Amino acid sequence: MAINAERIRGDIEAIAAFTQTPGEGATRPTFSTEWGRARDYVIDQAYTADCKMRIDAAGNVHARPAALGWSASTWLCGSHIDSVPHGGDYDGVAGVAVALEVLRSAREDGLAALPMELVIFAEEEGPTFGLGMLGSRALVGEIDAPSLEKLKNSAGQSYLEAGEPYGVQRDRIAADLIDASSVLGMVE
Repeated sequence: MAINAERIRGDIEAIAAFTQTPGEGATRPTFSTEWGRARDYVIDQAYTADCKMRIDAAGNVHARPAALGWSASTWLCGSHIDSVPHGGDYDGVAGVAVALEVLRSAREDGLAALPMELVIFAEEEGPTFGLGMLGSRALVGEIDAPSLEKLKNSAGQSYLEAGEPYGVQRDRIAADLIDASSVLGMVE
């Protein structure tokens, strides 16, 4: 399977453009307009690669080949697109861009049901709500909706309130956990 480094570079540059601080590093707080635009860019690219998408109750994005059922066992591959203030262009983003490229390359090579799922975890870095890895913690059941309600951003919104426009569903967080038996492993 041939990997196209120029597409990876293009994805990283496209995502880097979604920042609150142009020319001063990446500033992409979780659930901000810039974060949403970066997330939408990746979703659009995954659709172009013939993937299907779902957003779990914690706001994490999942993309896998359309030919692969949601109950099929997969490798998880991805990272995050949120950033610390004035962060680097590659932190987290490189893990998302590489996973996206693997899905594209697999499709181009006729691997319609590659057992891999791209994941974009919400609020991995931690500066937006004062605690890191919130999306991944919620996905595995290490943090619940009442705890997420207590975590506030600089506008005074809880993780649940700020994330609602991006798919966060407080009533489903406890039920929308990852099925560990269907995960072959995780690569970041």
